[in-house]
Amino acid sequence: MKQIKKILVSTGAGISVASGIHPFRGSNGLWENSLIEEIATYAGWQRNPKKIFEFYKKLSETYESKLPTEAHKALVLLENAFGINFNCITQNADGLHEKAGLKNLIHLHGTLDVININDELFRSTFKETPEYKFGLRPNIVLFGEMPKLTVTELLTYTKDCDLYLSIGTSDNVAPANNTFHKFLPKECHKVQFNIEKTIFSGCYDEIILGDVEKTLPLFVNTVKLSKPLISDHPSTEEVYQKREQEVKDGNGISVKELIKKLREKHNSKIK
Repeated sequence: MKQIKKILVSTGAGISVASGIHPFRGSNGLWENSLIEEIATYAGWQRNPKKIFEFYKKLSETYESKLPTEAHKALVLLENAFGINFNCITQNADGLHEKAGLKNLIHLHGTLDVININDELFRSTFKETPEYKFGLRPNIVLFGEMPKLTVTELLTYTKDCDLYLSIGTSDNVAPANNTFHKFLPKECHKVQFNIEKTIFSGCYDEIILGDVEKTLPLFVNTVKLSKPLISDHPSTEEVYQKREQEVKDGNGISVKELIKKLREKHNSKIK
């Protein structure tokens, strides 16, 4: 794999299945026993806002006991390695990325907070605000509403991106299913992680099928090894210069030798 400088990740419900969280669609899906029109659309909220409030309140209670998977943790390792050059845009509101410790996180479809349509400054949790009152609603993007990310904002994440990872998403929900492909640079290496192919699988350079909590950590180790030791980050440059000086003084190994040792160590682990 070529040296990677900037990474964009998109995650869907599939990354959380191993945590015991069912996706919204399909068998045992969260919408299976409810009409989507009643609890997942803006029109449904207009008709019966209390019902939608109660549905997402129950959902937030379900999520409380869930723990992040190895896939969530692997993304944290990737973020630690690339810092501000790593961003994750998630369609999930289960809070598992936050529990894992991910920082550079953008919620495309909102979060399970409580907001008040009549008060922009109001923000609470279902624990703090358990009873529905007029004007309250979950901070979730419903069908019929626009995602919480403008095209201009998206362009800041896709610009100069040379690795894009799509993880656990069915590619069935617009505009998230094709927006990333539309704005990613042509030279960007695109990788899909899923249990099966989707309608957009043909847009990817690499498709890795299987349980993401198993496949993603292995991939992340490879990406970390390909990370350039010189970057625009001052502290990294200082570390590099210090290491080269130690080589000159006879007190360290060269960068070339270090990469060789790391790759040998990595290859021995996955054999």
